[in-house]
Amino acid sequence: NALDARKAILPERLQRMLPYMIGQDWLGSYREFAAVELAAKRVAQRLSRNGDLLIAGLEDVRKNYDELSAGFHEFFPELAGFAGQLREQMMQG
Repeated sequence: NALDARKAILPERLQRMLPYMIGQDWLGSYREFAAVELAAKRVAQRLSRNGDLLIAGLEDVRKNYDELSAGFHEFFPELAGFAGQLREQMMQG
């Protein structure tokens, strides 16, 4: 919904993809690691260099998922708070 509301400022290619993204819930599907893995593998296929490194990185994420998840859940509220403060500062002047 946030992307759709700002469709006019998105690059043309993303504007064309947006109905598919919404209809197939691309962003929501990334809640599952398998969907992230599939997306990363598709990106790796399109990379002219370092695609293998991206795939290797997926294995590192899989091996360290619990620790990474804990770190994310600790860090994200801090990030969200910072972004909120920055937004308020920008709106004030």
